[in-house]
Amino acid sequence: MVYHGTSKQYGKREARCCDETLPLIPDACLRGNVGITALIQIMHAKKYAYSNLPTQEKVKYIISWLIDKKAMDMVALDLSREAGPTEAVIIVTANSARHGQGLADHILQSARNDNFEYMNMEGYIVGQWILLDLNDVVVHIFQPESRQFFRLDELWPSAGILADTRKEI
Repeated sequence: MVYHGTSKQYGKREARCCDETLPLIPDACLRGNVGITALIQIMHAKKYAYSNLPTQEKVKYIISWLIDKKAMDMVALDLSREAGPTEAVIIVTANSARHGQGLADHILQSARNDNFEYMNMEGYIVGQWILLDLNDVVVHIFQPESRQFFRLDELWPSAGILADTRKEI
């Protein structure tokens, strides 16, 4: 733990933990009246309290965010009965790389606003296949050519379908 700046007027210090600045902490806590580690853990937990919505509810939210930004050919698969690292997969098509990046940005901002856990993102710069890992929901944003080439829709034939807006061909 590294302490930054002191406010003599209020007798508080600013603490830096996990590369983030936490609010000013009273000196009484730093003197040992209250454990500083326990205080930081409580503050950290409040700041990062993730949503406990069921996976199917999260999928509904994410689909509504994608509809807001005009994603095409959406399919949401329920993988809760399949062996794998996630509970659900959402596969969508974007018109262009910039559209795909806009979809990813909107999902991340909305996830942040609704306290959905965000793990990682891959493929954002190129934009042909953007993968967003929201812990129990994984979102794949494809360009039309990449989606036809990889055909992820067919990877889990026994998975339940939570939503499907694909055009019939």
